[in-house]
Amino acid sequence: MKTRTSKYTKILSAALALVLGIGSVTFGASAITVGDYTNDAEKDNIEFYEFNNAYCPHETMSEEWMVETYPDGSTPGSYVLKCATCGAACESVEIPPLKIKTASLILTDSMAIDYKVSKDLLTEGSYTDPYVVFSMLDESVTVTSYREDENYFIFTFDNIAPQYMSETVTATLYATCYGKVCAGIPQDYSVKTYCYNTLAKYASDEYAELRTLLVDLLNYGTVSQQYTGRVSSGLANADLTDAQRAWGTAEDRALTTVQDTKYIERENATVNWKSAGLSLRESVALRFKIDAASADGLSARVVNANGVYTVPSSQFVETDGGYYVYFDHLTAANMSNANYITIYDANGPISNTFSYSVESYAYSMLSKTEQGLLVDLIHAMMRYGDAAKAYVATDEVQPEDNWTGLY
Repeated sequence: MKTRTSKYTKILSAALALVLGIGSVTFGASAITVGDYTNDAEKDNIEFYEFNNAYCPHETMSEEWMVETYPDGSTPGSYVLKCATCGAACESVEIPPLKIKTASLILTDSMAIDYKVSKDLLTEGSYTDPYVVFSMLDESVTVTSYREDENYFIFTFDNIAPQYMSETVTATLYATCYGKVCAGIPQDYSVKTYCYNTLAKYASDEYAELRTLLVDLLNYGTVSQQYTGRVSSGLANADLTDAQRAWGTAEDRALTTVQDTKYIERENATVNWKSAGLSLRESVALRFKIDAASADGLSARVVNANGVYTVPSSQFVETDGGYYVYFDHLTAANMSNANYITIYDANGPISNTFSYSVESYAYSMLSKTEQGLLVDLIHAMMRYGDAAKAYVATDEVQPEDNWTGLY
């Protein structure tokens, strides 16, 4: 009995698996009819049949596209449109991998790298909520804000001090892809890399000011590394050729000063200026000391060639005998320009207006110190500033971005 049942089952299974195209076939006395499933009239009269996906005509599609695979690193993903009857994937569209297209260098009080993501990548519909995670020296920062130009969304990694010029910055682009946060492949870059790439690409004499700026920048970064002791990552200018070294500024000029604690004098001043200096270990920032007993209700207003700025009391730093006020809205090209700073309370100015500049600090320090590395640093900083000013004055076309990522 068991043998007969098994044999009958095998015969039935074979019958149901037949590839049928024309007419119908009947098996046994109590027949199961297997018919032509492409014939609508015949399908309605068939008592029982097993659906074979291989012969589904895919006449009805599902209403929504579905993700089949998510992008991962440099590997693209895909989303598909499936047959509503059999579930087979009938149409497939690639989801491009997340990637940073290009990068460029920005020079201000410190340095910054702009990382640019193609608008086409983020506006074609697969991605929302992009952000970039930047890592350098075992520290990470997540940047969610960006600005736009005609072709790119631009994420900025800023406040790179000159002594970190040789350090690798790793940038990883993230975005949400149909409900899942996906990551692009991490990409490494550095200020030093940008400088060398650009020097190689713009080596002709028509880019003389740009070449000088980049070589002076690498020299400034090198002395900053030596001054702060950050030499383990390799000196910034170590790979310059003899020809490239010759593009740098050869001699130091005589410096001048605009320092004047009474540029505008006020008879009823209640806050006095105690000193002024420069922070060289992080970004280039002017540092002023005032003798105020309290910073409550105070602010500092600074006017320079770039605009008018306010430093709130929350950013004042208490110290012995008063407060430090830091100002870092500077650019490499205006180290010689005067900055006019005044302390205000709710009723108006309560100090003299102090005129000061980066060059004023350099002028003062060179007359006071013989410390080798500090003197070298001041000279390198001013050569770099003068080169930046000369480059801006030429109104040269900005160099194209020089990206050496993995894509």
